Amino acid sequence: RATELGTGSASDRARDRERESKTARERDQRNRETARQREHKREREHERERASKRESAREREHDRQRARKRERVQECKRERVRESESSRVQERQRELARASEPDSTSKRHKECKRDSVRYRKRDRALEKERARERDCERETASETEHASD
Repeated sequence: RATELGTGSASDRARDRERESKTARERDQRNRETARQREHKREREHERERASKRESAREREHDRQRARKRERVQECKRERVRESESSRVQERQRELARASEPDSTSKRHKECKRDSVRYRKRDRALEKERARERDCERETASETEHASD
């Protein structure tokens, strides 16, 4: 204050200058510290933003992978359905083929019938042959009787 008024001794002025320079140094120190804190805060904020972006990118990729897996699972299910439908169709075709061909019992019955007809015809033919032979024998027997008479 004395320096402002232009009064006071040189030692007073020196002390005032010293006090002012000390205050200026302290103020500069505080300003530097505040600036350093602000910069540190800004860096932390940037890092937080980068981490947030990385996390959201990771989540998006995870979602894409889940969607791909879900699609693969759905495709497998659709493939199984297609396979089971085609196997059902094939089974139905086999059943129809089985139904259209006579079942084994009726097949056997037809074969037996056929065989019995064949055997009956053969038996009739044999019977006729025997009858002819008997007739021939009778005729020869009667001829020999007549010859002996």
